[in-house]
Amino acid sequence: MLRTALLSLALLASACSTTLYTEDEESVRIHFGGGGQLDAAKATYDRIAATGKPVIIDGQVISADAFYAFSLPNACYTENAIFSPHAVSYLGLIPSRAYTRQMAEKLPEPLEKWFKGNVAYYDWIGFGYVEYDELREIWPEGACGAEAIAMTME
Repeated sequence: MLRTALLSLALLASACSTTLYTEDEESVRIHFGGGGQLDAAKATYDRIAATGKPVIIDGQVISADAFYAFSLPNACYTENAIFSPHAVSYLGLIPSRAYTRQMAEKLPEPLEKWFKGNVAYYDWIGFGYVEYDELREIWPEGACGAEAIAMTME
């Protein structure tokens, strides 16, 4: 009974996750990414990538969203960005070392190195939490230019 309840909760949590983003003529802006199942997140980020537009990460991205958002080749982050990855698991119950390694390797090298050296690489329940200042230390090349950051102030 307890096992069924836990499995049901895990399925419900992963089904409710969302990626909130807006698209205009010039860019796609990610406001929040709540994570969830890898396949669902991949489909969302494949649609975003297919636009060919620059992607501005302008909020917290968690779990699967963290991997996919920061692995887009045309993505940058603003001062509102928070990178929150964690180890991949099956339904939030069983860790998957192979998928965690695979997803980490999608990230830009400095973020991959940080993630592999952080407890979040082994923790499939908690999250890493990297705000703008630390992101700038880890991966300064990924910061958006002044124009994209100025747009966050509007």
